[in-house]
Amino acid sequence: MKNGRVLFAFVCLVSFPVATLAQVSTDVTVAPAKEKEKKTCRQLMPTGTIMSSRVCNTAAGWQKFEANGAAGTEDFRRATLMSTTRGK
Repeated sequence: MKNGRVLFAFVCLVSFPVATLAQVSTDVTVAPAKEKEKKTCRQLMPTGTIMSSRVCNTAAGWQKFEANGAAGTEDFRRATLMSTTRGK
């Protein structure tokens, strides 16, 4: 019984590096290093609190953020107009 455990441990230890090497890619090409995008930070004040929080994002991230805000504002305006009776 003890010899079986030792044999099993030996087989596991010997086969582990082989399995690891089999998973390694043989592709030698290296992707060009991306330039790090510059992040800008803003102080945002969430609704319901007086404490601002600092949020940092890239230019593309801030554009997405602004687009989401504009879409939310437009949805709110549309919902408000639909719920009013307009003078009735």
